[in-house]
Amino acid sequence: MIRVVCDAAVVKIEEALSPWSNQIELIRLPSGEINSGALKGAHALITRSVTQVNESLLKHADDLEFVGTATIGVDHIDQGYLETRQIKLASAAGCSKHAVAQYVIAVIHLLRPQLVNSNDLSKKPVLGIVGFGHIGSTLARYAQALGFDLLICDPFVASPHPQTSLSELLSQSDVISLHVPLTGQNDADCPHPTHHLIAEPELALIKPGALLINSARGAVISQSALLSALESGAFDAALDVFEFEPVISSALLMRLALATPHIAGYSAQGKLNATRLVSAELGRHFGFGGDTQAPLERFWLPSDLSGFLPKWYDPRVDEAALKSCLIDSADAQTGQLNRLSQPDLKPSKVTDPTCFEALRRNYSLRTDWGFVNLASGGEPAA
Repeated sequence: MIRVVCDAAVVKIEEALSPWSNQIELIRLPSGEINSGALKGAHALITRSVTQVNESLLKHADDLEFVGTATIGVDHIDQGYLETRQIKLASAAGCSKHAVAQYVIAVIHLLRPQLVNSNDLSKKPVLGIVGFGHIGSTLARYAQALGFDLLICDPFVASPHPQTSLSELLSQSDVISLHVPLTGQNDADCPHPTHHLIAEPELALIKPGALLINSARGAVISQSALLSALESGAFDAALDVFEFEPVISSALLMRLALATPHIAGYSAQGKLNATRLVSAELGRHFGFGGDTQAPLERFWLPSDLSGFLPKWYDPRVDEAALKSCLIDSADAQTGQLNRLSQPDLKPSKVTDPTCFEALRRNYSLRTDWGFVNLASGGEPAA
């Protein structure tokens, strides 16, 4: 019998593991209760980005041989330590690619509506995509269908669209969207580190009037550099991720054109895909065999995007919820406030970490466009 400890917030895990229910003992725990003691005797761990998977967590997990994360990113996992223990790591790469791409389009429509209706423009708008993996390539598909010209920067991936340097992309793009993993923060030998990929020199290159969107990882942008750059008002920034989350200063939130609480990938289909992908890897690792459910994926672009988007999702609702988490910095624990690493800033308010995590945990999941059941008929059915 394989003992699997799983974060209780991973959706429909029982359903995904049901083909092997007679071979698995499933233990679901809230993320706060996944600790070294809870992993004694466990053969597998399925977690989320809120849990730091490292030597401290796994020190008593002598039987552990599989770690799955129901997320795209793996920067919360000490991959080097897993390798020394010969523990298999599986992620859910691509699980929410449509959700994130659609979030980005919704943000562009909200903050730069004239660019989405580009048929009215004499010159096509330019979308610069930094990172052309699952999400970046999916965003490109939507953006091209909406009439954007594309610039791509990714040293690891071949692209059918023009590849350019980061500096050229920043200086030529009307909108810049970041879709890279967080790398290099603890690895001096990383060939293309993305930690603080966008810092003071890069921010100075951004085209005046442009929009910078980060739905990747917070530390891809230097927060201190961004704060300084936004003072000039030369460009706008919309963030779904933050370098020091869940502690976010009011000083930063006040300068952003939009801020949402790390929910860009939060669609029902994306969450279910994550569960299915990780479960399938678990089944393969332990040699269970049998069929697994395929990820849900359907590309569809509304014919009347401007009419559709306000009914589908309003990012300002999520921004208001995030700002409702602000508390006086004096009430925040010293250790939490120190994470901001900006003693000169002295923010009057910061987000309450408990509130921030509750927003994410209790989020009302969006529906990917291709699965929206439209009453008007003739378009996608659920």
